[in-house]
Amino acid sequence: MRLTLISDTYEDVIGPVTYPVLIGRGAGTDVSFSDKWTSRRHCEIDQVGSQFILRDLNSRHGTFVNGRATVETVLSCGDRISVGMNVLTVKLQAARAVDLDMATSRSA
Repeated sequence: MRLTLISDTYEDVIGPVTYPVLIGRGAGTDVSFSDKWTSRRHCEIDQVGSQFILRDLNSRHGTFVNGRATVETVLSCGDRISVGMNVLTVKLQAARAVDLDMATSRSA
């Protein structure tokens, strides 16, 4: 599976990505937001088998999925992740052979 995050705030598409994906406002984050409601290391998304797991990293204002506060949850296609004042929509796709070939050639 391939994860893509679509930002409602900036209308950007984030992905495909490598895991874990660190989301926050600090230096070294993979997905960065600048609002004061986003912690420096707010949350992360990791891939475990074919599932994508979202984990809050003890953020001050919490991480929400579909309007509910969460510490850790399995993401599904269409889920809306709220990080500070930002919303990311989850899109999941089966990996295509081309994607796998590109990933393999990059890691070689």
